[in-house]
Amino acid sequence: MNRLMRRLSFLPLLLLLFAAGCDDRRSDVVTTAPAGGCDAAAVLHEAQFAVDASLQADFKSVVVSRLESATGTPHAGDSGGVGHDVIPYRVASDQTYRFALGHSGVASAVLLDGNGVEVVRLTEDAPATPVFLPAGDYALVLETAGDENLVFVVPDACVPTSTAANAETGFAAAAAIAAPGVYIQPVGAAQTIVDAPTSYTAFVGTTAQGAIDTPTRITRWQEYVDAFGMPGPDDRLGWAVYQFFVHGGEMAQIVRVPGASTDGAPLAADLIAGVRSSLAASITAQIFVLPDLVGMQTADIHAVLDVVAPLVTQQRGMLVLDTPLDIQTTDGVLQWRADLDAVIGIDDRKNVALYYPPVRFTPPDAKTDIAMGVSGAIAGIYAQTDNTSGVWSVPAGVQAALIGDFTLMPPIDASDLGPLGAAGINTIRSLYNYGNVVWGAKTLYAESGGVYSYVNTRRLLHFVEDSIKDGLQWTVFEPSSPAVWAQVSQSVDAFLNRLWMSGAFIGDTASHAYYVVCDASNNPPELASQGLMALSVGLAPVLPAEFVEIHFEQTVASP
Repeated sequence: MNRLMRRLSFLPLLLLLFAAGCDDRRSDVVTTAPAGGCDAAAVLHEAQFAVDASLQADFKSVVVSRLESATGTPHAGDSGGVGHDVIPYRVASDQTYRFALGHSGVASAVLLDGNGVEVVRLTEDAPATPVFLPAGDYALVLETAGDENLVFVVPDACVPTSTAANAETGFAAAAAIAAPGVYIQPVGAAQTIVDAPTSYTAFVGTTAQGAIDTPTRITRWQEYVDAFGMPGPDDRLGWAVYQFFVHGGEMAQIVRVPGASTDGAPLAADLIAGVRSSLAASITAQIFVLPDLVGMQTADIHAVLDVVAPLVTQQRGMLVLDTPLDIQTTDGVLQWRADLDAVIGIDDRKNVALYYPPVRFTPPDAKTDIAMGVSGAIAGIYAQTDNTSGVWSVPAGVQAALIGDFTLMPPIDASDLGPLGAAGINTIRSLYNYGNVVWGAKTLYAESGGVYSYVNTRRLLHFVEDSIKDGLQWTVFEPSSPAVWAQVSQSVDAFLNRLWMSGAFIGDTASHAYYVVCDASNNPPELASQGLMALSVGLAPVLPAEFVEIHFEQTVASP
């Protein structure tokens, strides 16, 4: 699958935050720049540190910042003495740093974000810690035990060519500035994991015109009309596509199948063939809608779902279903839902969402209405929710109202909401001041309970899986080695951290919201000998609060 890929370019510099006691002669930290010098001003502009210009001559081209304590005025200087020094720090662009604290006059160091929330805490015995920092302002708080502290910002070009690798932290520490201190260094370049699409919707069914079994991508309503004709009074797929775009959908795939039955509806075999054609397209959908199912006989619906539900699961998609037009009682739809268990396997139910009741929809400027389901509108609401709130948000509630002239068949009584919801049947309710709103976001797995019972949680997991799988394609030709494990961990951690900060996961800290494991613990030599690399990711979705493990095995270069 071709997906847009971007490479995250870390700042071409080495940031070393150094804190150590020294006398006014500063003889213990003198270093020199390599031949050719360096653009210290550019580095300084990027990092936004205050500079004591008088010190630059003493340290050649190395930039040295002496910063005031939290109680002092914000100018170049030093708090001196035992206590706490607060060093303002600005990250100009999203990137991952590795923090470590050496033996010095600094007892501990804590990095706080702009809201005063602890990001990482360092102690003398703690190993180097990789941390993803989104762009913004931070404060490094140093608990000092010595007389004076200096903070050094050293561009990569200013680091002497003779370096010694620090075995404990994994740093390439410059020999001339190898004294103990606080060191911050961007981790090596890694691939950015970009967001996979979540709301590309496939509509499979009959249309007025167009090529048969030929997936066609469209991005607006007029493109549908140009390719497949203006929908007639019985064209459920056409009006479902119209509702998709009205409710916020942005990209759809249309697969036309023959209308071979006596009432113009497609045969089960034709719908199945249409879904297979959709899945064979170069860009595959994440949401699948079959608007014609509402008018088909139950036996034919079962025949379609028996094949299509597993196909959608294999694609990590979501199948949006409507209840049949001829079932308009609560008892009837509950029984119809129960009968689906014999057709849709328990694992496939995690990827199917069912909506009730059907509606009568009056298209704009039309004199007649059409009996149909709401699956097209629901897919549009999914897309709108993804774009405005994130795929992890619930596509239901008063903010998820149907737009247009809809009449529920029949209206839902409040007393029916409980049994319908318990069975995993999402309802459309008519609420005063809000109109017809989507009242439920469960999958058919709801009766089994757990995170897969919710549409938003299931789709979030699909999104994470797709994004990570696509974002790690570069590893196919790499060996399963510690260096690659580190880059994989860094890329996935940065991706998940961004989602956590956007509200996708619960947890006061990143470690409470997710974890990433790609190291020797889950990559034994025998796995590498098979050309595989393992990655384990744990997530705490917003609903409910529990970890969900996702395990990956990525093909890599054989040793």
